[in-house]
Amino acid sequence: MHDHLPKKSVKVGEFRLPKFKLSFFSKMKSVLKKMGIKAAFDNRKADLSEMLEDGPSLVVEHVFHKAVIEVNEEGTEAAASTACTKKYKCARPRVRLVDFVADHPFAFFMVEEESGAVVFMGNVLDPTRSE
Repeated sequence: MHDHLPKKSVKVGEFRLPKFKLSFFSKMKSVLKKMGIKAAFDNRKADLSEMLEDGPSLVVEHVFHKAVIEVNEEGTEAAASTACTKKYKCARPRVRLVDFVADHPFAFFMVEEESGAVVFMGNVLDPTRSE
């Protein structure tokens, strides 16, 4: 993907972009287990004691991830949240607001400048629909 991005600033003439809102939801437990994160879900192996001051031992039961991006006249708003049952929550990533041009089906990527990490990506197949 990075090979297709301009290496320096590009001057752009007219900006036209349809309003759109996309959302994504996923249960992450199986994905995390495939990545090797297994002990946190195992009653016998989970050790989350460094995350707690005192109290009963806890084990992660579920992990859910939701991401939303909305583009309208006011700009771009993107948010993501990951939550685990048992009241563990991960911080919302910081996302830079961006503008881009599209009046036909398009893909978009929000890239963190410092690291080049893709923090959001998606596509709009019918830009005439606002929902």
